[in-house]
Amino acid sequence: MMTMQNATVELKIDPKELAKSWRLFLGLGLFMSLLGMAGIVFSVAMTLTTVLFFGFLLLFGGVALVVTGFKGGDSPLLSKKAHFWLGFFYILMALIFLLDPFGAAVGMTLLAAIWLGVLGVGRMMQYFSGKKAGLPVKGRLLQGVLNLLLALVLVFSWPISGLWAIGIFVGVELLIQGSLLTSAALLMRKSLT
Repeated sequence: MMTMQNATVELKIDPKELAKSWRLFLGLGLFMSLLGMAGIVFSVAMTLTTVLFFGFLLLFGGVALVVTGFKGGDSPLLSKKAHFWLGFFYILMALIFLLDPFGAAVGMTLLAAIWLGVLGVGRMMQYFSGKKAGLPVKGRLLQGVLNLLLALVLVFSWPISGLWAIGIFVGVELLIQGSLLTSAALLMRKSLT
């Protein structure tokens, strides 16, 4: 029988010492912002890059699982056979992503549109049920409507949306994270003075 214990890790970060690294945060923030803007402008290339990157991750994960299936022992969670078959299916998915990245992007975009639609309807339902209960849920209606509108844009422009949607999503995410890191770096610099 195998037992696992919880380990606690305590990090002590001195804010003044962290603030001295503001240049690193600024550089990373600016780089991510530029990468995000490039991803938005060149959304098809960003989509292709993202899908290929994901395909390689699936391939490496699948190979690791297959090797574990052959060489590893049975674990409490998965048998050797389960490792092998899970790895086999990872590799199959990787081949789909790597051999037909645009087809994979189109399929992923349709799944994202369905997910956004369901999420939008769910958030609107949260708004109405929360409003009845007197909870502060004003933003939920806006979120739900925006999710639903984005889902409709993706569906009604599908399959063409599969070429640009993932690239724009990744680009916007990089731009937002880069802007946040840049802002944090400037606040760190200000705290040193």
